Amino acid sequence: MIFRNKNFKTAFSLIEISLVVLIVGILISGVSLGVDLYNDFKLTTARQLTINSRVGRIEDLVAWYETTNQNVFSKGEGTFEDLNKFEENQAINRWKDSNPKTSYKIDATQTATASQPTIIFDKTTSLPIVRFESGKFLNLPDGTVPFGNQAYTVIFVSKIDANCNCPVLTSGDGSVSPINSNYFEYVIDNKIVNGWGAWLQGSWSFTKVIAINKFQIFSYTYDQSKINVYINKNYHTRATGSLSARASLPTNNFIGKGLNRGSPYDLIGSIAEIIIFNRNLSNGEREDIENYLSKKWSIKLGSK
Repeated sequence: MIFRNKNFKTAFSLIEISLVVLIVGILISGVSLGVDLYNDFKLTTARQLTINSRVGRIEDLVAWYETTNQNVFSKGEGTFEDLNKFEENQAINRWKDSNPKTSYKIDATQTATASQPTIIFDKTTSLPIVRFESGKFLNLPDGTVPFGNQAYTVIFVSKIDANCNCPVLTSGDGSVSPINSNYFEYVIDNKIVNGWGAWLQGSWSFTKVIAINKFQIFSYTYDQSKINVYINKNYHTRATGSLSARASLPTNNFIGKGLNRGSPYDLIGSIAEIIIFNRNLSNGEREDIENYLSKKWSIKLGSK
């Protein structure tokens, strides 16, 4: 006669379940570790691309806001505490200028907690980017955004969530006399514009090839008489305007915010990088920067 332990099957089943749970836990840990290693590799690669890029070696660099190097962000309310590690949805109170050519840094700051943008991770590259929403923006020192009739090159990588009037980089106050503004911003109907003067007065350049929720490289060069516009390295348009209509004041400089008759309006989207020169770069210089940004942010040049 064979005697069977009624609890044997149950006990064996519990052991099986425990083993399965243990194995699943190990697999999840392995996957998580693999994801972390992959993200670390992507970040290290991006940092190397940044260091090796030509940006910091080109003359007349005013400011460079990039997101991957260590300690480029700070957090806090009354003080600036450097972030040693990137965290999703971490509010920032400072985005440091990475210009290696000078010890005087033009940092973008926001000490008001309620107005601080946040760090998120780009789904395509897994790299940190800066997320802007209504009421979230960064202040820049006066004169950071090109003003007067100085030549300039401004290059940035950004995207918007939906069709909007959304400022990326601005100075002055549109629609206020005397003419005093210079703005780089998205406008309704999938357009982007660099203009100066009162809102849509003075000189401006519309470009209607904007992709929604997709990073693009926008390059603007001004030689004191014409604006040239490039998107993902493609030449798109040229605008001319009266030199007297150039921005005349260096005040009210922002990232992610603009002023229109004193009323603020905001960027609803994300920025990956901003580079400002106080000179009209050569085609070769501009293209080297665009090539670097293309590799870093996985943007296909020549695409919309």
